[in-house]
Amino acid sequence: MRTFGSRFKQAATEWFALPPDTLLDVSRLTCLDANELTLYNVESLMNVSDTELVADLGPHAVRVEGTGFTVTLVAGKEVHLKGDILRITYDKRGGPRA
Repeated sequence: MRTFGSRFKQAATEWFALPPDTLLDVSRLTCLDANELTLYNVESLMNVSDTELVADLGPHAVRVEGTGFTVTLVAGKEVHLKGDILRITYDKRGGPRA
């Protein structure tokens, strides 16, 4: 059962026509021209190399594959990556977040 807080956040998001990631606990990925990637609401980085980045997003993990990767910013739950992005995949890691 959803709590009052989660129902309120959902209602406020819908009422104010905000993107879901603004108030809700969801992750977002922005990719620009296959060479810049920004991940929001990242729990942790599981693997980082010049050809792969794997990030824990809670119920999912995202795997980014390519070449020449450089992590340009890690701040709070935000990660910025530059390089040649060839593939982005999501892996379900378990049940929903608590």
